[in-house]
Amino acid sequence: PFADPALCANSVASAMAAAGLECANPFKLTVDDFAFEDVVELLQRAVEVALETLRSVSRPCDVGGGSMPVLEDRPEEEPEEEDDAEEDAPPAESAPKPKPQEAVGPKVPGWVIRRRVHVPPTEPYWANDEFTPLPPKEATMAQPEAVVSYPTFHQCVDEFYTLLEEHKAVEQKAQH
Repeated sequence: PFADPALCANSVASAMAAAGLECANPFKLTVDDFAFEDVVELLQRAVEVALETLRSVSRPCDVGGGSMPVLEDRPEEEPEEEDDAEEDAPPAESAPKPKPQEAVGPKVPGWVIRRRVHVPPTEPYWANDEFTPLPPKEATMAQPEAVVSYPTFHQCVDEFYTLLEEHKAVEQKAQH
C-alpha cells in the first residue's frame, strides 16, 4: 500500500537500465513516454527490483521474507505480586532494566548526496541534499565531493541530520 518514492524511482531506473533504455530522471517519467507493452514489462521488472531491495533489508519473518537474521526472543519478565502490607511502604529501588538487544545482521551502508551551494557574498560550500541506502548513480559520482559514504545507514542518517541542525544553528546565529 505504501512505497518510498526514492525506492520506486531507483527501481524504475534500474529496470530501464537493464532494458537498455536511458533514464535522465525517473521521478519525471509518465506512462505516456512508453508503449503500453513496454510499460507493463518495465513495471514488472521494477517491482521485482524493489522487492529484491526490500528483502535485502528484511528478516525472514517479515512480510515477503528476507535474508537478515532473526533476533532471538527474550523471555518476558513475570510481574511480581505485591502484598497489601507493602502498599504503604516506600517503593524499593528496582534493578536497572537491561538494554534492548541490538540486531545482529549485515550492515547496510549509506550515502549522503551533497550539492554545492553558493549564496553571495558567502563562500561556496557543500550542503547535504539527501541520504540513501542505495548506491549513488554514476553521474553523481562524477564529483567525488558530492557523495559521502558511511559504513552503516544508521550512521549516515545520524550524520545527515546532525549536519542539518548545525547549519540551522549557524544560519540563526548569522541572522542575529
